[in-house]
Amino acid sequence: MKIDEINQKYNEDYKNWLNDPFNNSPTRGESFKKLTIRTVKEIENIINENNDNSNIAVVSHGGAILSLLIYWLKMPVSRWKSIIQRGGSISVVIIDKGFPYISTINFTGHLKKIYDEREDRVLEIYGRLTNKNNN
Repeated sequence: MKIDEINQKYNEDYKNWLNDPFNNSPTRGESFKKLTIRTVKEIENIINENNDNSNIAVVSHGGAILSLLIYWLKMPVSRWKSIIQRGGSISVVIIDKGFPYISTINFTGHLKKIYDEREDRVLEIYGRLTNKNNN
């Protein structure tokens, strides 16, 4: 569904999720808190299964990657919109003795130029919806 359709069909849930995605879940979805718990646990499982210092590639949706980055960077969850996860982007994290060393976030140089003015349009639409729902 497009953002406008979600806003129309699930307005109350969508408004609650926009205001506090950490504790509120989208319709038939999971909260950012539950997503973070699930992704952190799974990454720990992957690390434990591959404790021979091998390189591991994990491919996932942007929300799952975002939850891990916020967790590893110890960012306030309220700043979740600060990291834009583009489709097909690459983030590189080296985990040594449980400590994450983040060397790359959201690299898309292999896909297109670094800056794409269409992203401003996405942020503009999102901001307009957020402001409309907060009024």
